[in-house]
Amino acid sequence: MVGKNKPFIVFVISGEFYAKKLSEGLEEAGFKIQAFEKESLALKFLEKNNVQGIFLTNHSFEKSKSLIEEIKKNGNPAALFCSQTQCSSENIAELLNHGCDEFFLKTCPEIEIIARIKAVLRRSERGHHRQIAANINLDTDKFNFCGATINPSHLEIIFDEKNKFKLGKKELGIIYYLASNPGVVISRNSLIHAVWGAHADTRSRSVDQYITKIRVLFEKHAEGLGSLRTLHGIGYWYDAKTLQKKKVNS
Repeated sequence: MVGKNKPFIVFVISGEFYAKKLSEGLEEAGFKIQAFEKESLALKFLEKNNVQGIFLTNHSFEKSKSLIEEIKKNGNPAALFCSQTQCSSENIAELLNHGCDEFFLKTCPEIEIIARIKAVLRRSERGHHRQIAANINLDTDKFNFCGATINPSHLEIIFDEKNKFKLGKKELGIIYYLASNPGVVISRNSLIHAVWGAHADTRSRSVDQYITKIRVLFEKHAEGLGSLRTLHGIGYWYDAKTLQKKKVNS
């Protein structure tokens, strides 16, 4: 993996003086830089490497927007920066709403750009350490799910004193979303976006595998997961009342 010892920024550029000068300034400030003139090569690089930041420059508004969507849909957590010669306030707002973390006009002084990049990366690092999935973090309170106690701060599920197990981050996110939406039909896409993030690829079958892991866990250490139904072609339905009825009848 790259960027292990230094903050790492990937530049996606078109061979211009502005990007060359800024990348030199960032390197002097302690960043490691990898520049690409072709977007396709940058995207392939990002598939195999973890980086802390991505800087898009010398692109039109539409091209920047398209690249942001492409990067985000693959679940890349890197901070995104954009720079253009000129851009309307409406377009800047749209880029920020699409996932850009900071926008710079090329008239912005280099010293300010570097300082703002560092500030974004500091905030991103602090938030990343606490985040479990897109919808849950380590500070989330304990909650109950189908008779088990979920403790996010310890990444733990507790069936009883003798049966405590570590949970993966995605399983925790899924359980938390289900527990927060009892009696509601949950579409597969909404579950994926809630746990993986707004730009996650909804074609992925990962969510089904995680649901299976959760079912197996409850079958081994509880009375199964009868309160969670799979609605084929739609998504899922979690009904906490089903569990309550079982307890009353037993």
